[in-house]
Amino acid sequence: MCPGEALVCAIQAANVALCYELLNEGADVNLRIHRGQTSLIFAAEQGQFEILRLLLTHPNVDIEARDDLARTALHWASIQGHEAIAKELLLCGADPNCYDGRRSTPLFFAASAGYEAIVWLLLATGKVDVNSRELSGRLPLSEAAKGAHTTVVRLLLKVDRVEVDGKDDCGQTPLWLAARAGADEIVNMFLQWRREKGGIDANVADNFGQTSLLMAARNGHIRIVRALLEIDGVDPDPSDCRLNTPLLLAARNGHREVVEVLLTTGRVRVNVRNSDGQTPLTLARRMNRDEVVELLEWVEARR
Repeated sequence: MCPGEALVCAIQAANVALCYELLNEGADVNLRIHRGQTSLIFAAEQGQFEILRLLLTHPNVDIEARDDLARTALHWASIQGHEAIAKELLLCGADPNCYDGRRSTPLFFAASAGYEAIVWLLLATGKVDVNSRELSGRLPLSEAAKGAHTTVVRLLLKVDRVEVDGKDDCGQTPLWLAARAGADEIVNMFLQWRREKGGIDANVADNFGQTSLLMAARNGHIRIVRALLEIDGVDPDPSDCRLNTPLLLAARNGHREVVEVLLTTGRVRVNVRNSDGQTPLTLARRMNRDEVVELLEWVEARR
């Protein structure tokens, strides 16, 4: 085993003294071992703070070295949520805006996982592109909304020129993703932003014609359904590519309260048919949604 390989083993064993000894004996600090990782990248991923600090004192250490995924030590600290390591790397000059092989940045990973402290550290550098997109077109704000990470969304919304309504390659926006996830507070933040600053299309549909309201109704997120219906101009009766409407999907999935709220708008097609010829009532019967069936039959009887 060469000294560089021994150094990686010493890191894995969290043996600071042995790492120090191996470095003094000339171990190659930038040797690429497993998955193309250097000692620094491996220490960052493993959360070995004291060893990472030791490695950073080496005159030849490459703080921007990349592994087989083109990820740096800062990428891995952000992925694993190692706040102290991310802070140390940034203090030593690590690029906070580096891209990996899928064009994902440390901010993208930290926002996706909800690591608030790391998001704050990265934003505090003033050097990150808050609107950077990875290969699928997804924004850090989109990732935070999808994961229902409220504090991270709040941090990102404070950044000037943040793209609040950016679509990814599937046509999904931060609001759309938050509505699907049932993230009530985040949806309310976006709707408040819309009331105060504009710039958010509450009727936007993804590549399959599904709107934020349709997703919230499908998943039974009643508070989000109510919040969206209170917005001027929101269509309560959109159809997706299979002609499903919020009422159809809420009925199919047995969300009685959502069905009732949609019906009270007076602006939904009660007998609408999807591409399979199913109506809200026939779908509810088919899925044995007895409470929804009772409600829809009552509505039918009053027509």
